[in-house]
Amino acid sequence: MFGCLRRMGCLALLVVIAAAAYVTRSRWEPMLNRQLGRTTTESKWEAVNPSKSTRAREAVESLGRRSGPVYANFSPADLLALMLEGAKGQLPPSVQQPEASVMGDKVRMRALIDLRDVKGLGDLGVLGGLMDKPQRVTFSGTLDIVRPGLAEYRIESAQIGDFPIPTPAIPKLLARFGREARPAGVAANGVGFEVPPYIGDVRVAKGRITLYKAVS
Repeated sequence: MFGCLRRMGCLALLVVIAAAAYVTRSRWEPMLNRQLGRTTTESKWEAVNPSKSTRAREAVESLGRRSGPVYANFSPADLLALMLEGAKGQLPPSVQQPEASVMGDKVRMRALIDLRDVKGLGDLGVLGGLMDKPQRVTFSGTLDIVRPGLAEYRIESAQIGDFPIPTPAIPKLLARFGREARPAGVAANGVGFEVPPYIGDVRVAKGRITLYKAVS
């Protein structure tokens, strides 16, 4: 019993620390970046729409042509359109108003999600109180190619509404989001999504997302 209480106390402490860090990030994050010599380029939030989905698909298909380019640049919304199309069963069906942006080498994504579609979320204590209406869920993370035909969005930070999710809890949250098993090779804090097998690499830098054709 006391071990359980200790674990609950540790989790509550993590939540409080994460919340405090998130609320005060505008004060300490710039200083930390300066000390580490980091420079960040931030893009504006972009909404996904059918025209962006079509443009992203055409750009990807151009990489597959023998005489096509060896790389193609994508806006954050273009990339999110590809991810939503390829992440079958990895995200809740109620994703609405998806948006994306880039900060440095991190890709940020957010959308309104009806948490009632998320299995078992009501059992997660304080999060159960957020289920009365759709909440804006925000992720930040990195992109990588796991193997030919499969890419990964590895989530490093997450929040639901104004509530930051402690990093150790992100894999559990994603497990409840998914309706299907995570693809083999994708990290516990990752969302796997299908890409054409001729995509060999993805890089995010200076506010730009670039997909590269695989070298044969």
